[in-house]
Amino acid sequence: MFVWRRWSESGASRDIRSGPIPPFHVAHISAKTTVAFHAASFTSSLLIVVGLLDKDMMKVAGDTMLPLVLAGLSGVFFSVAEICPYKPDRSGQP
Repeated sequence: MFVWRRWSESGASRDIRSGPIPPFHVAHISAKTTVAFHAASFTSSLLIVVGLLDKDMMKVAGDTMLPLVLAGLSGVFFSVAEICPYKPDRSGQP
């Protein structure tokens, strides 16, 4: 909420493709918690993948290397799609 408030006060609440940020209301908190959950999933999955690049971690991972890489990459790909602020236009119009 602090970040939203500072962002909207600074005038940086818009970019090229989006309008101004709507005012905060408690009714929208469930959508915000979903975004926060997917952002946390993205960072933890990315941490797994990046952590496995260390030689010591590769030794410790041993036979579980492939499942850890698959879990990390699938978490990254799934959560990126969910935290992306722009959704594709599926109407077929250019």
